[in-house]
Amino acid sequence: MPTLRAIAIRSLLVGLALACMSLAPVLGAPKEFVEGFEEPLTSWHVGFDKSQAKLLSHRRHDHVHRPGGARSESLELDVGRQGAIVQLQHALPPAQRIDDLVLSVWVRSNRPGAVLSMRIVFPHHVDPRTNKPLQIVVHGGAYTTPGKWQELKCTALDRQIQEHITLLRAGLRQPNIDPRGLYVDQAILTTRAESGTVELFIDDMTFGPIVTPVEAAPVVQAASENGETEPRSQLRHDRFSVDGRDFFMLMAAYHSEPLDELKREGFNAVWIPDYQDEQLLTELSKHGLGAIATPPRAIGADGRTATMRDVGFTPFSPKTSPILAWYVGTNIPVEALDELKGWCDQTQSADPMQRPIMADVAAEERIFSRHVPMLGASRHIVNTTLDFKQYREWLIQKQRLARPGSYFWTWIQTEPSSANSRWREAAGRVPIVIEPEQIRLQVYAAFCAGSRGIGYWKWRPMNDEYPGALERRLMISQLNLEAKLLEPFLATGKPFAHEPFTVETPAQQKVGQRRLDFRNTRAELEEGRALMRDDAIRARRDALKSKELEATVIRTNFGVLVLPVWYQQDAQYVPRKLAANNAKIKVEGVDETAAAWEVSTTHIRSCQSKAIPGGVEITLPFFDTTAAVIFTSNPQVINEIRDKIKQLSPESARVSVELAKAKLERTSLVNDELETLDHGQADAPQQLARARQTLQQAEAALARQSYHEAREMSGYVLQSLRSLQSAHWDEAVETFGSPIASPYTVCFQTLPDHWRMIDRLGKSTYNVDSNLLRSGDFEDIDTMKLAKWEHAQNAVENVRADAELYPSAQQGRYCLRLIAVPQAGKDAPEAVTEAPVTVTTPPMPVRAGQIIHISGWVKVSTSITGNPNGAILYDSLLGTVGALRWYEATDRWERFVAVREVQRSGEFTITMSLTGLGVVQFDDLRAVPHNPAPEAIADRDQTKSAAPPSRLRFWDRLPGFRPRREGANAPAGSQENNEAPPSATGKAPEEKPANEPPPPNRAAGTLPRILPRLR
Repeated sequence: MPTLRAIAIRSLLVGLALACMSLAPVLGAPKEFVEGFEEPLTSWHVGFDKSQAKLLSHRRHDHVHRPGGARSESLELDVGRQGAIVQLQHALPPAQRIDDLVLSVWVRSNRPGAVLSMRIVFPHHVDPRTNKPLQIVVHGGAYTTPGKWQELKCTALDRQIQEHITLLRAGLRQPNIDPRGLYVDQAILTTRAESGTVELFIDDMTFGPIVTPVEAAPVVQAASENGETEPRSQLRHDRFSVDGRDFFMLMAAYHSEPLDELKREGFNAVWIPDYQDEQLLTELSKHGLGAIATPPRAIGADGRTATMRDVGFTPFSPKTSPILAWYVGTNIPVEALDELKGWCDQTQSADPMQRPIMADVAAEERIFSRHVPMLGASRHIVNTTLDFKQYREWLIQKQRLARPGSYFWTWIQTEPSSANSRWREAAGRVPIVIEPEQIRLQVYAAFCAGSRGIGYWKWRPMNDEYPGALERRLMISQLNLEAKLLEPFLATGKPFAHEPFTVETPAQQKVGQRRLDFRNTRAELEEGRALMRDDAIRARRDALKSKELEATVIRTNFGVLVLPVWYQQDAQYVPRKLAANNAKIKVEGVDETAAAWEVSTTHIRSCQSKAIPGGVEITLPFFDTTAAVIFTSNPQVINEIRDKIKQLSPESARVSVELAKAKLERTSLVNDELETLDHGQADAPQQLARARQTLQQAEAALARQSYHEAREMSGYVLQSLRSLQSAHWDEAVETFGSPIASPYTVCFQTLPDHWRMIDRLGKSTYNVDSNLLRSGDFEDIDTMKLAKWEHAQNAVENVRADAELYPSAQQGRYCLRLIAVPQAGKDAPEAVTEAPVTVTTPPMPVRAGQIIHISGWVKVSTSITGNPNGAILYDSLLGTVGALRWYEATDRWERFVAVREVQRSGEFTITMSLTGLGVVQFDDLRAVPHNPAPEAIADRDQTKSAAPPSRLRFWDRLPGFRPRREGANAPAGSQENNEAPPSATGKAPEEKPANEPPPPNRAAGTLPRILPRLR
């Protein structure tokens, strides 16, 4: 028999068993997460754009809370005028998604609109965009009772999940989305706040019932096992980051240069020819250079890019991880859009890292930006009549045409256009040199337009040897150092305003009669003419300064960046001194507590400033071409700038000295050749001697490690050389209406060829009545039709365009009028990307060795808008790269002239095109051939060995030549060949011949009463 003790123990065990059985349902029941926000530390993570809002407070609040509690979590923000999206995130214990799962939170705010959501994770499906587990957000209730507590709830029902999966299949182009093991791990509260102060209180959050998921994220481990790696680069709207850092792209095409040289020259990305070149990719990584590569493309049986329904790619190997982005084309026309979309689809489906796609497009930026996240637009403007300020406006227009918030970049021209290079090389002529200052002005125009990256256009290696190649490499190195210094501002900021500024104009004594009297010898007469010419040019330049000096204000999270730039109107041909004292810049809307600092790669100094209504005025003691000023109240920003300058200054000083030395050597050689041709400058010896002495001072400063002094003294050398170059150029273009009128006055390097051509003109024979274009007086429609003039139109939506013979001529009864205006009752388009109307002359026979003198009259009746190219006139010998251009209305007829050399016998045409909206008239268009004497043709390529030509003004007897005038309506430019940068292999993309304009779409236009339609 059991003892009493044994019975007692048995009874106790039975009781415990019964108790456990009764508690089993409770212990096995799903849990619930409760957060009362009673602890003093905050638990919500707050996210918003700091440029749109400012966080005033984020804390646990002791006075405003739900009944029964002691605290709530509160948030207070000051939102700017544009509003802001504020998102709060709160971690939750992972909970399996079931229909009964409910997230609840109580909210009180002074603004309606807050929405409660929860994040759901797909643990068995990789998101190809992030290479992480796929995630979605399911939305719940919205806050609607400002000033009162309101409970918001959120659920994740089966039907909601299915709706999301349907969208994911289409968006990711993946038919199979794995929904196994879904779980919730985060609460999200989102509000779209308008301007003003926003208050938000959060209390009593519950989440349940919680069923713990079997596995949280096995997919990450699976991805790792497959060898996939995290993407180095990410694009979020208009911000590009690499390795988690904001990244301003400085790219060059690879032409087998040593990678250590590209790294030393400051590039951070290289466009490579073969994405499968593992050795090159490895070497790029070792040198800290990112790769930009062209992805493979599957071609269908019809020769076009295949669609994703027909083909699929094997995923790219993890060995391609050094590639930051895919580049799919340059100067892409809208006709190639469908093929581009197919190519992008192929690339994205094969790229598990989902790296962004880059493209440079010719037009229709809004359409392309829907498919290309990194959109580029580029054009070559150096040696054309589009100046750097107009170039900046062109870039801004292209960026605005894309979708709001798109990433925008551009190519920078560092070599002459292929159209110019081809004919000069064929004729044995000296190549055009892009001056280093012209590269600088392009880069700063891109900065000021809001570009988030640049590529340096080239089809020759950076270490090639030709006139100006060393200067190009050194200037790019210097600019890349400046971009590295300003990278946080350039990679994240947005241009806010473009404000004019002023510089001190030095007092100049006007050339008086006493300085011109008693000059009898030839040298004295030449000196007198030079004095008068310089005096007139100086007066014109002073009048233009107010239009050329402009500072761009860029707002960033780090402060305000101000970039003053001297946009000289003729700098695309030959830059002038571009330097002055006491630049005064007014900046509106900056923080009163922010200090102004002028920064460079060798120096930082506080700016002299004074308060003005609405902002502050700063003074820069000395200004040279470009500058950079930072406004900030954060001392940490300035400390980081100081540290960067300390690292950059030795290299920047060395590059500056070498650049001054290289430009001095080249300028001296051209000056000597001009002296040999009897076209020297009286003060050239003094200017060159002064430049050499200043260079010696710069070299001495570099030797003693006075880096800022070395860079400044090098800048003085460049200023002296620019003054000498522009003096030579002014003399050469003195008699022309436009620098583009002669093919040899578009840059300093080719001026000797210009004077040799003038000498040949003096030895030529011609008949003023031998006009090759008999119907250029536009008087007889029948004659024009028989001669086969060409009339073409591009259909522009809501625009009416015509070419007509108009009864308001400069001489005779009729002129040719090109007109493009909005249709009645329709709004004008924001931009005109294709010329609405174009007229081309019939072909005219010309012979090799002839010099064709083109002349005529033009009148812009209504200013040309919608396209910065305006109205253009160009010939088939140079193409659009040598076009004359007009855009501002005038009440009088203007004479224009141009001279062209014929390299090969053939046919010659002249084209007049209206590229935007407006009205332009042409009259008395003539093309007169000059036939140089045989000995002049035979000697035309001789240089220093040739006898100096006479200084007689042979061009005085050419009809239509006149002294050059600078002003708003002087012929100013062209759309030069908006040609593509070269491929990474060094071969230029396929281009149209220089003498062949882009073929417009034929449309039924009319030349009223006149030309029904010219064919």
